[in-house]
Amino acid sequence: MKRGIPSRLAWTEKIPGAIGSTKHDSTPWPMLQKKLDKAFSELIRLTHADENGMVVCIDGCGKIGYWKDFDCGHFVSRNKLPTRWHMDNARPQAPHCNRKMNGRQYEFGVALNRESPGLADSMFALSEGPSHHIRYEAGKMLDDMRAALKVHRKRVAKR
Repeated sequence: MKRGIPSRLAWTEKIPGAIGSTKHDSTPWPMLQKKLDKAFSELIRLTHADENGMVVCIDGCGKIGYWKDFDCGHFVSRNKLPTRWHMDNARPQAPHCNRKMNGRQYEFGVALNRESPGLADSMFALSEGPSHHIRYEAGKMLDDMRAALKVHRKRVAKR
């Protein structure tokens, strides 16, 4: 190993007694992030779908569609790890609004505040918090998401 460059094993070493130690401890962080993103996206869209699998775009554009045809939009950018996989920070969003209109953050925030007053501000505040613990909780989060997905997949009808 060259001086100043950490070993590749540093990303995958198991930390004894770490919060959320699971079978995912040896999974490299970038791969674990992709798995979390995929599970979280599906969970958000299924959670907000009706029994027929239909969702409504969060930002008020009025679009309604099947959950698989929508994106998982984030109010606070996914770059902020403390809120990246937070259930209050994401909602189903039409692909056009999410990708072409940059998520329509203002309208998204207004909709969040309609659901729960002050939610948008609390998401911004939470996003600025520490994120060092997330890697050690990620495996447990993934297991919990997958368990919740099983329940929601049964609830929502297949097309």
